[in-house]
Amino acid sequence: TVGDAVTAKFVPERPHSSRRKWLVVAGFLFFLIVAMAGGFWFWSRSGLSTAQSKGEPLSAPAATAGSFMLERTLTGHQGEVNAVTFSPDGKLLASASDDKTVKLWDLASGNLVQTLTGHGDDIFSVAFSPDGKLLVSGSKDKTIKLWDVASGRLRQTLAGHSGFVDSVAFSPDGKLLASGSDQAIKLWDVATGALRQTLIGHDKHRLSVASVAFSPDGKVLASGSGGYASIIYRASPAIPVDASIET
Repeated sequence: TVGDAVTAKFVPERPHSSRRKWLVVAGFLFFLIVAMAGGFWFWSRSGLSTAQSKGEPLSAPAATAGSFMLERTLTGHQGEVNAVTFSPDGKLLASASDDKTVKLWDLASGNLVQTLTGHGDDIFSVAFSPDGKLLVSGSKDKTIKLWDVASGRLRQTLAGHSGFVDSVAFSPDGKLLASGSDQAIKLWDVATGALRQTLIGHDKHRLSVASVAFSPDGKVLASGSGGYASIIYRASPAIPVDASIET
């Protein structure tokens, strides 16, 4: 009858029929998620393989503690590598070696850019100037050498230490160079190569000055050696620029 037909239209769905539909939808969504994840994995692996086959550097997310991975090994030195440093723009790496050379490497490609020769013995320290245009190296031959980064040309050789030059550092403004050696630190004028000061407080260390560093504002110089102590020097306008300072 008409009444029965109308009543049939409002009969609620059976519970097991609704549950079956949700199971079908859930299964479809699960399959879709798995397919998308698999496609992304395949795409990322194929991109990695392409980059490796072309010799391109591998990009990586920002590194966090414990997340570093080996990217490449730079070979070419014929002796122990004693010091490495990055250029301020992060594009070059300088390495100093017992083979009496400094090598400049392009970080993006890993290619050797320059080999700087001129020292007569092992090179213990190396540093870029703040603007990245100069490179300084300190050697067992008791000299400091200033190099032009772009051309690889030797700009100056600074002599005056009586022992191995174990450490070098530029001031933040790039105008001064500090070198650590025979229980003393020497400060040099970068523009002229003139010796500005000799700081001789390291007789208390009894050993060669192994490290030197300027504070960010350039007003404080710190040094350390094998004598189990660090010495701090503070710039003072009352001290003549050519004075020897004892502490």
